[in-house]
Amino acid sequence: MNRGYIAIWRKIKDHPFAKEKRVFSKYEAWLDILMEAQYSLEPQEVVFGMKTMTCNYGECLKSTRTWGRRWDWSESKVRRFFKLLEKMNQIHFMNEIQTTRITVLNYKQYDPRLTHGRRTVDARSTTDNKVKKEKKEKTSAIAEEMQEVYITKKGKQLTNKRLSTFLQFWDSFGYKKGKAESADAWLSIPMLTDSLVDQICSAAKIENDNREELKVNGKTPKMAEGWLSGRRWEDEEYQKSSASGETPEEIRERLGLEA
Repeated sequence: MNRGYIAIWRKIKDHPFAKEKRVFSKYEAWLDILMEAQYSLEPQEVVFGMKTMTCNYGECLKSTRTWGRRWDWSESKVRRFFKLLEKMNQIHFMNEIQTTRITVLNYKQYDPRLTHGRRTVDARSTTDNKVKKEKKEKTSAIAEEMQEVYITKKGKQLTNKRLSTFLQFWDSFGYKKGKAESADAWLSIPMLTDSLVDQICSAAKIENDNREELKVNGKTPKMAEGWLSGRRWEDEEYQKSSASGETPEEIRERLGLEA
């Protein structure tokens, strides 16, 4: 049920009630995670001992021991709570050296810059047109940066253009197994220009067209992860097909596959 929302200032954590020593409920612990998640769109560097780590939008970097002290919980209870939230598709978490990285899934839905920004602009009718236009453009820019996040097998994030181009490849390749591993392979491709994306997707479509014939002839088609890691789009068969404009039937004939 949609009951609207209220904006809560993070400074409320300095209120005496918030500082009161107590055992947190699961509800309070969840609110604390939302309050502590990285709010800035720009990645922030966090120092742990003699090393730094990058904290991205919607992430927290704290150890289970630190969370346990905040909530007056045991570390085992904290870990069970994280597993519960992950099962509920609220967070993704992974252990790292000296800390735990929590990613709040769909964090943008808690961001008032998206849910409230446009209404604020429209409500201030006395503001001149230039200021209104600037605020509208800023809200749109924030919305564009806050696209869905896909977490890879290694716990990395696919966002923005990397995510949209990966989904384009995923549809072109067609063999939809091992998505998380394939996302890691996609992230490892350097200098992913528009022309390279087109080349990869074109080769992936050819691979998809030929897959059933490969199976019929007793050959095992590659999964997307291995296909990307092996840079198969650079294989001569795909280069020839792209340059000659061959039809799928012509490609099968050249590769010795049954029609």
